[in-house]
Amino acid sequence: MWQGFRAAAVVAAVAVLAVFVFHNIWPEEGSTPQPEVQGEPNTSSPKPRKGKGAAGSSYPRLEAEEHAPGARVWTTDDLALHDGENQRKPLLLAIMGEVYDVGPGARFYAPGQGYSGMAGKDASRAMSTGNFKEDATPSLHGFSKEQVADVMQWRSFYRNHEQYRFVGFLQGVYYSEEGAATPTLQNLEEAQSLVEKATKAMKAARERFKACNSKTKQEDPNLELWCDPGYHGVGTEPVYLTAYIAESKKEESWCACASPSAREGTAQTAEAGMTLKFTDYP
Repeated sequence: MWQGFRAAAVVAAVAVLAVFVFHNIWPEEGSTPQPEVQGEPNTSSPKPRKGKGAAGSSYPRLEAEEHAPGARVWTTDDLALHDGENQRKPLLLAIMGEVYDVGPGARFYAPGQGYSGMAGKDASRAMSTGNFKEDATPSLHGFSKEQVADVMQWRSFYRNHEQYRFVGFLQGVYYSEEGAATPTLQNLEEAQSLVEKATKAMKAARERFKACNSKTKQEDPNLELWCDPGYHGVGTEPVYLTAYIAESKKEESWCACASPSAREGTAQTAEAGMTLKFTDYP
């Protein structure tokens, strides 16, 4: 009887293990692939599970092109032939009109793999939303500045990847048939430049006016704020600081430590275009 019980337990354990392996190797029906995660910009998207494709597939490579006028210009029809279905053709994808040979990443982009929805097309919009079924399109129309920045971070990932190769421009939303940047791309680049400039200015302001120390006590609704002379500087006091950059409409507020002399000199020393407002705590 005891042997029969042990045999039944072993069978049950094997069955549970089989179900676990099945669900972790084969993707769920209707699941949406997420962007590749291998040292790229930090995202909260979960890592994908492998599909049924051959992860070890080997694709021929294209020679890298110089990222400049004169590089090859692809059409959407040409690019679609490089979705990985034909292993005699290089495996390609595009982001914001830039085409990349991602052959070494076949375990990610080949048919049946977690990111196959990116291959053979420009799915820039989905790089922010993570929806490679409905948003596998190049347009970022209606995106917030933060979403555009997400996509541009991904573009930087492919630009700087050690194995992926830039192989030309994709004619369409971002580049003309001659490979020239379209007004759409120029506007996005200008907007992103303002975002980066504002981010740099805010970082400098936070480094100059460091956040104050704070703590709470049990059963006490009041928040204690203070500045450390050794860290924040002699004569600094907690103030509520609001930094605003009109050009990019970026605003941030925090409890900062500032001395009276530093507050008086902000008009001359603040980053260009930034307004600093100090409010004393009661």
